[in-house]
Amino acid sequence: MRFVVALCAVLACSGENYHWYLPAGFPTPRVPADNPMTVAKVELGRHLFYDKRMSVNRKSSCATCHKQELAFTDGRPVAVGTTGEHHTRGAMSLVNVAYSSALTWNTPGVTRLEEQALVPMFGEHPIELGLRPGDGFLLSLRSNAKYQVLFERAFPEETDRFTIANVVKAIACFERSIVSARSPTIATISTATTMQFPIPPNAERFCSSASRNPVSAVTAE
Repeated sequence: MRFVVALCAVLACSGENYHWYLPAGFPTPRVPADNPMTVAKVELGRHLFYDKRMSVNRKSSCATCHKQELAFTDGRPVAVGTTGEHHTRGAMSLVNVAYSSALTWNTPGVTRLEEQALVPMFGEHPIELGLRPGDGFLLSLRSNAKYQVLFERAFPEETDRFTIANVVKAIACFERSIVSARSPTIATISTATTMQFPIPPNAERFCSSASRNPVSAVTAE
């Protein structure tokens, strides 16, 4: 209960409008009209990104293949799915993915992060996270007090908030927030490093207002 109360206070203070705080010369990323950026959706997406509920065996999360300290890749020549299956390609970096026109190695028709997120979640060739319709994934989110708060804040107008569509919308918002505002290269161009939330001293160089504060250590009960 203490966590939920604290979370409510943070979200209430953060408001709904999302501010990019981009370095000089960075254009504002294009965002789908049906999934506008909000602080609440980015925060929900951040929690989902690091949550091992996202895999069929609860051994992997999105962050397993997209590690902050490795520029949101996994450092492997080829990725390995949650069931141990080796893929034929490596995990793509998510840094500045909001500006990218290519979201997969071999499917140029996938141009929205909302669509791309479904591939690792439900794809079978290869298996990445290995989720299946009706496998209890949404139920596990719906029954969790933390996610009850996060989903309500992110999708306040919806009656049934716990849907796959909303999950991928939130993850896409979080991924769009990963902008390399503090990389060494950008630091030589701009000194604009003001972020939306306090920056810890050991923050990774590739960061956004949401991504630099991972929740991988938070255990959702």
